[in-house]
Amino acid sequence: MAVRIGLIGPLEVFSGGAEVTPSQPKIRQLLALLAVNTGTVVRLETLTAELWGQAPTEKLTRAIRTYISELRRLLHASPDCELVHTRRVGYRLHLDPSADLDVQTLHDFRATAEKQLRHKSLSEASRTLRSAVELCRGEALSDVSLGPILREHKTRLDSARAGVLDLYLRTCLELGRPDAVLEQADRIAREDTRHEEVYASLLLALAASGQHAEAAETYHALRRKRIERTGMEPGPVLRKAFQRVVGGEPDPAAPRRAGVVPAQLPPEPLDFLGFDRELRAVSAALTSADRPRVVAVVGSPGSGKTTFCARVANQASGYFPDGQLHVDLDRCGIAEALGGFLTALRPDAEIPDNTQHRARLFREWTRDKRVLVFADNVRSADDFDLLRPGSATSGLLLACPLRLPVETGTAILDLPRMSRENLLELFAARAGHARIGREQEEARALVNRCFGLPLAVSALAAQLRVRPHWSLAKLLGRLSGVAGMDLLAAGGFDFRASVARCAKALTDTEFDGLAAIVRHGPRPEALSVSWTAGALGTTPEVAEHLLERLVEVRLADPVSAGEAPGCYRYRVNPLYQLAVREIPGRSPIAVRHLASASSA
Repeated sequence: MAVRIGLIGPLEVFSGGAEVTPSQPKIRQLLALLAVNTGTVVRLETLTAELWGQAPTEKLTRAIRTYISELRRLLHASPDCELVHTRRVGYRLHLDPSADLDVQTLHDFRATAEKQLRHKSLSEASRTLRSAVELCRGEALSDVSLGPILREHKTRLDSARAGVLDLYLRTCLELGRPDAVLEQADRIAREDTRHEEVYASLLLALAASGQHAEAAETYHALRRKRIERTGMEPGPVLRKAFQRVVGGEPDPAAPRRAGVVPAQLPPEPLDFLGFDRELRAVSAALTSADRPRVVAVVGSPGSGKTTFCARVANQASGYFPDGQLHVDLDRCGIAEALGGFLTALRPDAEIPDNTQHRARLFREWTRDKRVLVFADNVRSADDFDLLRPGSATSGLLLACPLRLPVETGTAILDLPRMSRENLLELFAARAGHARIGREQEEARALVNRCFGLPLAVSALAAQLRVRPHWSLAKLLGRLSGVAGMDLLAAGGFDFRASVARCAKALTDTEFDGLAAIVRHGPRPEALSVSWTAGALGTTPEVAEHLLERLVEVRLADPVSAGEAPGCYRYRVNPLYQLAVREIPGRSPIAVRHLASASSA
């Protein structure tokens, strides 16, 4: 019997009529990676990067051969499936046309439906799309351990799944069948709020069924959820659907109509601690009338720059009576951010598609106003230019994970590491003073393992809140290696992802150099230029260039060596070192090319 592989939902594999889904996590991960690349050779470098975050070694190559043997054993009853080895290159999963891979079936269903829609065969398209929707059992690869490569595939598959659902719902509405849309209400509710089209169809279906109050209530709930998760108001698609279904009822996200102004700032942190001097400096720069009201706060992953800026923005909001706007550029693109700003300022206006046109319109609409823009995770000077309001009395507060070459006159603050005393105080405030008092030595040890990062402390406190039966000693015992990173991620601080985003600013050659440093040797606590040059086998000039680049992208801190004026050593946070070990190399460039690439 034909093999059947399901990826859109939990992983499932059937061979010879029996379920043979592997249970071992690495084998599941390997099979998923081969399946999403069916018919294509997946290189060994890609396999080891996904499974272990490392380049191929003889040990890892042997492990992959073992996993492949186990997969062949599981799939032996299906002649339409073959795992092909290309020597010294990688492996390819070959499926005959008789095999069933749900990803391919989903694409076939959509292609057929689009052809039917072009021929105005709405009923046939509806039936085809319903089959496609029912094929989707949930989020793609929902029970598979995901490395960096599978995460990208999951995003693509989930986008395709949501796109099929959206097309099906719109086709049902065009056929005058709101009942068919409401049948999918549970499925719609599980979608990300940024997939506005599916929620807009749900609102229209509720209204078409006479459930106007339920439609309005659904919109308000969606709006609250979206603001909590992204800090942004609903987009034009959902807003227009709301206005269609509720008629004259005011849209809460339309401030001009309701007599208020945009107020999008994230809530002010209640237990904010430390950085008193820095708070005063940034607040003065943002509200002073005799200097440009543009401030960039630069902080390394986990340093608390977002929380710090939220504090500053809320305290300064009274200086900007025409509104406060907020965007996190890790959650949306610059075009979507500008579209959200324009919609918040003028809900009924037509928003252009072109990003530059949106930026010009934003400057025009804010030319005579005093608004505050708080932009988080700004990584490009171009984004800075596009987000800047049009009035000299407006303010722009940037939370930046790396230093930007912005214009002269902008105030820039490097957020320092939080002191151990403030970290311990923050830990006690989040986890409970009595609990910290009972295990003071363990609490200090935990705080020391956070290396000055308040987000790490908050993540540990979050773990204690959901595990009140854990002692601090038990938590301390779990805080090591990959398990420790998983623990911090579960508490809300995924510093692997944060470090990976910072590392994207490095060239492939620079990243190879960083990876080589992290995996080298015994290392001194603070790296000297001479040690780094020796570790990489390059010149002191090239080594210093690399270390200074790490400082620029906030993955290293300069430490005065005291040997001579201007002489520095460089410290890479041990948590960042752990994260770098799990980031796969992005190119086959070897470290030996570092010198030539840096001097070019």
